[in-house]
Amino acid sequence: MCLAVVMEVLPAVILLIYAAVSLLTFILYWKDKRAAKHGTRRTPEIALQSLSLIGGWPGGLFAQRIFHHKSNKKPFQLTYWLAVFINLIGLYAIMSPSPVNFLHSLLEI
Repeated sequence: MCLAVVMEVLPAVILLIYAAVSLLTFILYWKDKRAAKHGTRRTPEIALQSLSLIGGWPGGLFAQRIFHHKSNKKPFQLTYWLAVFINLIGLYAIMSPSPVNFLHSLLEI
């Protein structure tokens, strides 16, 4: 993404949004891991998945690796990777020279 910003293919604001949402996602994974250990109120999975969908998946992936949290839950992982895939399709559409042509190419498949 940084390279895409340098090459002026992607607006810098998109990179900033991904960074901010990833940081928030990372923090929520950390808080949820702590809550799981201490038996306190947990972060709903829908919150973690929603943040991943809107661009926080890099922070979620990093948190999963660092904290070993949610990394073995198969249903969670399936939803997480689906959110990553959908997000990347959206990012590609944003980066596409013509989002309308991109949508047409998707519908022709």
